[in-house]
Amino acid sequence: MKVRVLLAAALILIFGAAEVSAEEEFSLGEALKNFRKQELTTSVEARFKHDEFIFRYEKFSLNYSNFDAEKNLRYVRLNVDNEIIALMGSGVDWSWGVTGIAWKDGDHNFAPLPTIGVGIYLTVMPKTKVYTNFSGMTFGARSHVRDFEAGVRYSPSKNFSITAGYRHVDAKVRNGSNRGDFKRNGPFVGIRVDF
Repeated sequence: MKVRVLLAAALILIFGAAEVSAEEEFSLGEALKNFRKQELTTSVEARFKHDEFIFRYEKFSLNYSNFDAEKNLRYVRLNVDNEIIALMGSGVDWSWGVTGIAWKDGDHNFAPLPTIGVGIYLTVMPKTKVYTNFSGMTFGARSHVRDFEAGVRYSPSKNFSITAGYRHVDAKVRNGSNRGDFKRNGPFVGIRVDF
């Protein structure tokens, strides 16, 4: 009895799907457009240990971190992410933006540096992604900024994720005669809310 019911349901699904008229042709482009419309475009992430907050809206992201309270060292990164390829939850993108580093060394100093980057993300299980990204730029012996991150994002629901990974930031900057040489690395854990 159960086999007959399952067989009847399968036949209805098969023949029902086959009765698509010529006006209702399947368009891969339209299907991808509709799928992307369902994606959430805004997120807020808080990471512990580095006192870091990341705000994302569509392809823009703003990353703020208070690296060292004693030196009053703050790190701000504004990025524009551009998709190169995306397929089934995995992909490659590149970014461009500006990284600003503020520090106190007798005086208050601030140095903005342009950056470019690349990121790779891979869906390993339905709710889990692994990712890595690198951004930065070198300006000869005067200054440089390098920001590398690798991690895992687990999403138990559409609107909530837990992130964990490792981040390394290395910056050497100048503001007039004042110089700053900073390194920060280590593991992090964070939570992310998408809406």
